[in-house]
Amino acid sequence: MKTSKQLLLFVIGLLTTTGIFAQSPSKEIPLDPALRYGTLKNGMTYYILENHNPSQRADFYIVTNAGAILETDAQNGLAHFAEHMAFNGTKNFPKKGIINFLEKAGVKFGHNVNAFTSTDVTCYNLSDVPLMREGLVDSALLVLHDWAYQVSYEPAEIDAERGVIREEWRTRRTPEFRIQTQMLAKIMNGSLYGKRDVIGDINVINNFEHQTLISFYKNWYRPDLQAIIVVGDFDGSKMEQKVKDLFSKIPVPDNKPERFYANVPDHKGLLTAIVTDPEATRNIIAVYFKHPSTPKNLKNTDYLKRSLALSLISDMINQRFQEITQTGNPPFMGAYGFYGGFFTATTVESFTLYGVSKPGMVENTYTFMLTEAQRAAQHGFLGSELDRAKLNLLSSIEKQYNEKNDQKNNDLVWNYFSHFLFGEPAPSIDYYYQASKAIIESLSLNEINTLTKSIITKDNVVATISASDKETVPSETQMVNIFNTISNSATEAYADNTISSPLMASLPKAGKTVKENHDTNWDTYEYILSNGVQVIVKPTDFKTEEVLLSAYAPGGYSIFDESYMASALLTNDIISANGLGSFSQNDLDKMLTGKMVSLKPFIDEYEKGFKGSCKPSELETMLQLTNLHFTNQRTDLESFNNIMGRIQAFIANRNLNPLSHLQDTISVYLSGRSSRKQLLTPKTLSQVDYNKVLEMYSRSFSNAANFTFVFTGNVKPEEVKKLAETYLASLPFS
Repeated sequence: MKTSKQLLLFVIGLLTTTGIFAQSPSKEIPLDPALRYGTLKNGMTYYILENHNPSQRADFYIVTNAGAILETDAQNGLAHFAEHMAFNGTKNFPKKGIINFLEKAGVKFGHNVNAFTSTDVTCYNLSDVPLMREGLVDSALLVLHDWAYQVSYEPAEIDAERGVIREEWRTRRTPEFRIQTQMLAKIMNGSLYGKRDVIGDINVINNFEHQTLISFYKNWYRPDLQAIIVVGDFDGSKMEQKVKDLFSKIPVPDNKPERFYANVPDHKGLLTAIVTDPEATRNIIAVYFKHPSTPKNLKNTDYLKRSLALSLISDMINQRFQEITQTGNPPFMGAYGFYGGFFTATTVESFTLYGVSKPGMVENTYTFMLTEAQRAAQHGFLGSELDRAKLNLLSSIEKQYNEKNDQKNNDLVWNYFSHFLFGEPAPSIDYYYQASKAIIESLSLNEINTLTKSIITKDNVVATISASDKETVPSETQMVNIFNTISNSATEAYADNTISSPLMASLPKAGKTVKENHDTNWDTYEYILSNGVQVIVKPTDFKTEEVLLSAYAPGGYSIFDESYMASALLTNDIISANGLGSFSQNDLDKMLTGKMVSLKPFIDEYEKGFKGSCKPSELETMLQLTNLHFTNQRTDLESFNNIMGRIQAFIANRNLNPLSHLQDTISVYLSGRSSRKQLLTPKTLSQVDYNKVLEMYSRSFSNAANFTFVFTGNVKPEEVKKLAETYLASLPFS
């Protein structure tokens, strides 16, 4: 989803990754026909869309295709400085006039009025603006107009803002910032992306001449690099005319400089960067297989097909990592892969593997991740894996389609933001749903595996390690040697454990409803079941594809004595990772493939219950899971040991952060040093007893009679009643 200057390099790079999709002519993806889109005579682009969620509100954005990457060395930090100056006076809103005017109208600075600067874009927004008064609409557009080219840059305001920027520069000196700054300087391989960090050079901030800042603004804030995006509950034709009348008057500057795009030089083999910091709290290992970004004019149906295929590949590699994380004793706390951007660069993207290692296991994690990448490249994925990934992606796209009328203004704005800057397709949701569904169903295993092999390369690869300075890390030479060895070694193929058994082998004997009531004031339905369970249903139309469950009962870990308190800290995590009945958590995840259903049991201090969500079509599945949590809880010692290992690593990393010690001290003080308020420390971790965890859970969920189940969302009360009689009225009670 990025842009590039050198089309030839892109085409060469794409030959290996899109050739598998060249069997039929690619087509241009049409914009949403409901969108009003155009280019004014001065080159400014506009996007206007009517949307009625929320009612009588609109979002106003101005996007400038310019950022820190366009700064000269003498301007390092001034793209961000220019963003700040937009709030310090414009032609029609002197001094703090913009903020003062908008806040009087209920548009709050920092929440509804904001801006950001990155390496390649600067964006200003007025969000959730009330439309009850026509004058406020005109004023909102006038604010964007002033930001576009009439910021005042009064000398006193410039000098006053230096102090604000200095403070922001100071507060950004975090461990994460220090690590990334050092890392980018190396892995960007001489590119400007390794030299521009947006906040800039403090010496420049303190000493630049006023005209240097003004020159940046004049050079790059211009209509041919800008877009107006307005989405909201208004008359589209009238809004379009307002935009044309106001913004077409902005002049095109003479002698405008060329908007260039910084390249990231290619390299052979592996490029490495190792950065340690005394305040780093995690050991992070990342591997980037770099590729050229797709140019705007090639973001067609082939691009959509490739993007969907890459989503499937990412899902499948993540399912493998998840399976490894939940079983055995992996060297990492967690790992995942995805295809996307390469840090701040817009001309490069990458297939990225990212892992957080346990203490002392940095090299092992790096080796493990590379091995999994090579396993996928050498053997590809299995048909059973692809089937599950397709179901997941289709389910997600179907949910988005079914909720098309629930999209809020802000969700839609970003579609057009990406279209303007990067040429990302912005079709109607109907087009996207139909096209994506057809593509996903047609993608073959051979196409997926060919693409997988093409994105896991031996050249243009970057590997990074960031860790505490107390951690043992491999040298850069060792990293290169490990990479070369694994890249040229054979791996074993992945073996899949497919699940064909149903979630419940047989349905429980249903109970019945003994009392029901409809409160017409609140439109809620209450059912008392034969085992004492109370069910409350509140139908809503906020989201088409969502049902929420909140179940609760008095109790919690407050009923257990102090010897259980250490175990109580981790009961929720341990039980959630246990699986259900005869199914491990991995097996359960496979079984629920394609279903957007979630159910988590909890035991808090004074309450126990469940939090859940699902699509309306999966309500029965959520209630089956609920029933199993009461009647068929699983014991899995391997899962327990696995999660304890990960939490032990988490505690070790957390203790490297001075702020953690402060937070712990405050917590102990506020609890009055109560022995029932345990902190998660190595000592308390050693006191966690799996048998006590199981006992707490068993005792908490052995009697359903005092539980209340509340369902909200797109639900039919009669359907909930019927399912509750089967899966909730059948629960044990006493």
